[in-house]
Amino acid sequence: MGVPHLFQWDINKFKIPLPGMLEQAEIAAHLDLETARIDALIEKKTRFIELLREKRQALITHAVTKGLDPNVKMKDSGVEWLGEVPEHWEALPLRRVVTAVKTGGTPSEEQPAPDADGLAWYTPGDFGSSLVLTSSEKRVSALAVSTGEAKVYPAGSVLVVSIGATLGKVGYIADPASANQQINAVIPSSRVNGYFLAYSLSVKTEAMWFLANAATIGIMNQEKTKEIWLAVPSQVEQETITQYLDKGTGRLDSLIGKTERSIELLKERRSALITAAVTGQIDLREAV
Repeated sequence: MGVPHLFQWDINKFKIPLPGMLEQAEIAAHLDLETARIDALIEKKTRFIELLREKRQALITHAVTKGLDPNVKMKDSGVEWLGEVPEHWEALPLRRVVTAVKTGGTPSEEQPAPDADGLAWYTPGDFGSSLVLTSSEKRVSALAVSTGEAKVYPAGSVLVVSIGATLGKVGYIADPASANQQINAVIPSSRVNGYFLAYSLSVKTEAMWFLANAATIGIMNQEKTKEIWLAVPSQVEQETITQYLDKGTGRLDSLIGKTERSIELLKERRSALITAAVTGQIDLREAV
């Protein structure tokens, strides 16, 4: 089967409903008015989503750098992009709170495939709006895992996209998984909860782009990844903060999802209105 195409003579055979000139003008005027109203609503809702996302980012940033106690005594972290942190917290580079930072790869013999019987194999395309990675387009085979050809990272690791347009995207894995060479796997030590670490790194995109020199071809190698600074509370506080953020971001994500769906419905309504108007399914002669 060749590439789908449409010739001019095919288009010339199309039949379209054609009202009189006066009615055409009435239809166009009505559509201008109604589509402008719908477009204005879509614009407002789109801006609302942007504000919700900014609020989500600010919520996470404040929780992982300032904590949840508004009355806690603060101290200067000594790190420009961290600013002040609670006095009893530590400001540490990533290298001090992980056991390793490793880079993924692609098995050469057993190529990843959607129906492979092994583990999830993550690529940048699998990273979405959720912090937790639950599924991948492709998987590595059990054979590639058993022979060591596939690189496997333990549950609780944090995957970070280290090159390309989505550099800095972060995902937490609750189960062992593999990843391709565009991703660094950060394996936390006992000093930090992996889920808290994922939240902390999720708001460090700007720092990652700076460290990666992303103005050219940005690459976050293992050493640069280890240079990211974090505010580190006790394990108990880390757990409390992640629970707080799950609830807070969950509410915001739900609202974002509902608003996105309402935008989809408005777009469908806009398209249906135009179709109905130009095919004579609705009478607009008295509408304007």
